Amino acid sequence: LDGGESAWYKLESISMDGSSELYGPVQASTSTGVESQNAPTDFALAQNYPNPFNPSTTIEYALPKAVDVSLVVYDIQGKAVKTLVNSMQSAGRYAVVWDARNQAGEIVSSGLYFYRIKAGEFSKLSRMTLLK
Repeated sequence: LDGGESAWYKLESISMDGSSELYGPVQASTSTGVESQNAPTDFALAQNYPNPFNPSTTIEYALPKAVDVSLVVYDIQGKAVKTLVNSMQSAGRYAVVWDARNQAGEIVSSGLYFYRIKAGEFSKLSRMTLLK
């Protein structure tokens, strides 16, 4: 999806414990979050999967309360590549898919990338590898 387009999807929410629920159809933009009815008790950022990945990977995170959330992918030099989330979100569990494209919609090169979540005062950085 480019330039603010939206589309209808069937969305599967996969929680950090491996259980899943099917939602849909739902309207989604380039980043898709699904709230759980049972709010988590702590902030969390899971390791992306699959990792290494090609052509896309899923990043899951949990919010125990409503906060402003920023989830950004960075290259090895620390330059922001793609903003996946930048909004106020309610408490719940979320999953975002990154399709290995930069902010301009271009496919990025193979290599090591980092993703950082900032949610209220919580901040965590993790790494992932794109292999082509």
